[in-house]
Amino acid sequence: MSSITSATASSTQRKQPVDNRLDANNLKAVTVVATRGRGAEISEEISYTDTKVIGNGSFGVVYQAKIVHTNEQVAIKK
Repeated sequence: MSSITSATASSTQRKQPVDNRLDANNLKAVTVVATRGRGAEISEEISYTDTKVIGNGSFGVVYQAKIVHTNEQVAIKK
């Protein structure tokens, strides 16, 4: 599992939208700055696309998405 997938799949990460653009297949790609959890000082930009809701509850919504550069399927909790 790559470090990008681990960061994206983390349920405790914080995300801030950076940019919305189209990927190579003309699909909307969202770029966020993600951290690995509480108090994390290291952040990285991650671009993903093809989001769809796969679950929700009182603590947020879980989306299925695809990382643009690696085509990996991930879960993102917002």
